Amino acid sequence: MATQRQGQSIESFHVKSAALYGVAAYIAGLAATIVFLAVFVDSFDFDVFGIGATFFGAHNVSVGNGFMSLNVLNRLTTEYGSLELLWAVPPVLLAGAGKMFAETRAGRSLGPEEMDGAKAGALVAGGYAVLAVAGTFVFTEGETSAELVETLLYMGIVYPVVFGGIGGYLSR
Repeated sequence: MATQRQGQSIESFHVKSAALYGVAAYIAGLAATIVFLAVFVDSFDFDVFGIGATFFGAHNVSVGNGFMSLNVLNRLTTEYGSLELLWAVPPVLLAGAGKMFAETRAGRSLGPEEMDGAKAGALVAGGYAVLAVAGTFVFTEGETSAELVETLLYMGIVYPVVFGGIGGYLSR
């Protein structure tokens, strides 16, 4: 699993190290979601599904049962305007995780250029994607869960690669 560029390569230890930063960003995002809901929503039912559905909504992932789906955060934001800040949580945490990993010894070993930093930062997607897919099965209520395709696309690929890459780019 080596991709060559100017003598540097991405080895499995880079992927594993970066995955830990992705896991940390995911856990921090869930924690931030809980705090936001506790502070801004008086009558929110703090069940596992509601927290997960709101967190997934911050990534533009819909929750549904096969017949109908909706973005829980969209709905909550219309009721409680102050929850709009939750839309910024995943990008900020993923950019921070990408920047922090790219600044580690493992991240720096990928090269000194800005694009090397972006490549290192994007590697946080590994850990984030695994927990996002797992969350699809954990954050359920009856037949209702996060849409798996949207989860893979947005939470597993787009958000962590783009924002982790931006953070890595900024590290150089």
